[in-house]
Amino acid sequence: MTKFVAVTGGIAVGKTTLGQALAERLPGAVFIRENPEQNPFLDDFYADRARWAFHSRIGMLDLFERRMEGVLSDAKIVVLDRTVHELTVFADLQLKKGTMTQKEYNLYRSVFLTYCQHAPKPDLIVRVTCAREVARERMHKRGRPFERNVTMEYLEEVEAEYDHWFAGQSWEVVNVRSDENVDFEGLCRRLEY
Repeated sequence: MTKFVAVTGGIAVGKTTLGQALAERLPGAVFIRENPEQNPFLDDFYADRARWAFHSRIGMLDLFERRMEGVLSDAKIVVLDRTVHELTVFADLQLKKGTMTQKEYNLYRSVFLTYCQHAPKPDLIVRVTCAREVARERMHKRGRPFERNVTMEYLEEVEAEYDHWFAGQSWEVVNVRSDENVDFEGLCRRLEY
């Protein structure tokens, strides 16, 4: 039976780097990358959040659904760069900020819950965090055009929304700071059969 590990967290906290490194250390593991740059609405969203919040959230759901088509059924462990289950964090934040209307949010939640019914549930969630300054520097280094207008305030709001989301979850969660030494051996031991 395949185990699913979701590497979750805010923007530029080190999910992809940590997820790849974890998958390389786990025999029989595959890594499924997020690839947010494939969402055709992210540039638009960061330029005009009120106009494109709903579209960008639906675009992410679509990307997550399509990326799961590539999951190998014979993989022992699948390490996911985000899980579809956490995508509501960003929609919840947009509703709170007023950039998504209640009607848009209700439709989003309906589609989101349908996707979640079919998505694999994580056996373990690795929540990745780091200092906001480190995340901002990482965004600058990777040079994604849609991230150039992400503010420190927005990074803090995303992390606060993750705190709220995690408070309501019952999954096993391991917290990791990517700007400190990561105990990969300890993480791997938690995933042993």
